[in-house]
Amino acid sequence: MRTSLPTPCNSDNANAARRHVNDNVALLHKIMFDFVGRYRDSDRLLRAAAKKGNRQELKRLSHTVKGVAATIGAVKLSDLAARIEQIASQTDAADGNMIGSLPPLLDQYVITLGEVVTGIDKLANAAAMPAPLHSPGAAHPLADPSSTTEGTTRLDSSLIAQALVQTKRLSPLLATDDPKAEEVAQELFALLAQTALAHTAEKLLKHAGNYDFTDARTALENLHQALTHHQENDRD
Repeated sequence: MRTSLPTPCNSDNANAARRHVNDNVALLHKIMFDFVGRYRDSDRLLRAAAKKGNRQELKRLSHTVKGVAATIGAVKLSDLAARIEQIASQTDAADGNMIGSLPPLLDQYVITLGEVVTGIDKLANAAAMPAPLHSPGAAHPLADPSSTTEGTTRLDSSLIAQALVQTKRLSPLLATDDPKAEEVAQELFALLAQTALAHTAEKLLKHAGNYDFTDARTALENLHQALTHHQENDRD
């Protein structure tokens, strides 16, 4: 796989992008391809949320794009997403100014997103690795419920201890919106895929894979509590 980055990311901050993934270019490319698969239509979704006055969706989506765009070096896009998030956060629900102030900003967002997507698409074609087709909210390919036999493996003390170690590794990654959280979530799901906690681990992986870090943190807390509960029962 080639090691260069898409032009928009080069012009923004390619070195910072590499630092975010400890110079793991393969991981950086994967995050880029995932970004395109999930957020190439984010401009349309943001416009729809603004038109409806849906502040929560504006904040959620712009916050997610802000973090991932910064990770891949698309600093200009990240900054635009941050400004959208700020407006959505500061505007009162009854204040119509939000609708009036966002269109010019969204116009800039459309252009910048298009540049980033085009650059990443070119990189994907050159690397012979097409961007994923799944969209936000789609089930993660490694968390397909049809491939999981929930409850067939007993949650013994050893398995619980291994899973708790993974939750401790995952917590700081989610706290900093680090896309590498998906890798740890995958390992955690693999441990629990055939246990009574498979569904809970699957939800965590789905959120981490979609870079929905707020929901992922909630899912992790639920999973940690469930593991602790099983650990205490195992001691009795």
